[in-house]
Amino acid sequence: MDQIEPDHFDVVVVSSGLPEVLIGSALARAGKSVLLLDSTESYGGSWASLSGPDYVRSLVSRQLEHQLSVKQQQQQKEKQHQQEQQDAPSRHNDGSSSAACRIALHAVQPHAGVSGVSLYTYPEVEQALENKQLLIDLAPKVLYQDEGMVELLVSCQAHNYLEFKLIEGSYIYLSGKLRPVPASRAELFADKALPLAAKRTLGRFLAACVEASRAPGGCR
Repeated sequence: MDQIEPDHFDVVVVSSGLPEVLIGSALARAGKSVLLLDSTESYGGSWASLSGPDYVRSLVSRQLEHQLSVKQQQQQKEKQHQQEQQDAPSRHNDGSSSAACRIALHAVQPHAGVSGVSLYTYPEVEQALENKQLLIDLAPKVLYQDEGMVELLVSCQAHNYLEFKLIEGSYIYLSGKLRPVPASRAELFADKALPLAAKRTLGRFLAACVEASRAPGGCR
């Protein structure tokens, strides 16, 4: 591994997610030397965008980590139970209370991992995940153009580490398929999911909501 230069820093930030990048950028602007460390191969932490193969590898890695964690918890419970059995006679003989010991042992017990979760997929999905050009956002976030978060990202220069894309379309999962959501009047009337009468009723309802929202006091 290449040696890091310089070898002294004012602050070390662990992980490269969005909050950590904002903190590191703010400290750097304040004149501090900052080292950003991340244990994963991808940049971005839980906010990263992974390719299809990288996403599959991350799922497998997390599954193995969970299995190892469950095994370690089981071994710790067995060790704790054996220790309690060994200590039980001495505690009863001297008449001392074991409440404090029990509280301490339970306090340091690790949290149980998530169990009973199954992952279902389809051959079409598996083929798509093999495409390196497919990017999956681990934490997709929609920002409006005039949102204060955009100004914060720019002022902290965190936008140098992010990529902004316009939303080209949205989809819903319905009846086992991904269906595009119409975004214009033409797309709405071309869509076959609703009959024409239902589309007109929906249009009048949405128009009434817009008109009510512009009235004094807003829509109630």
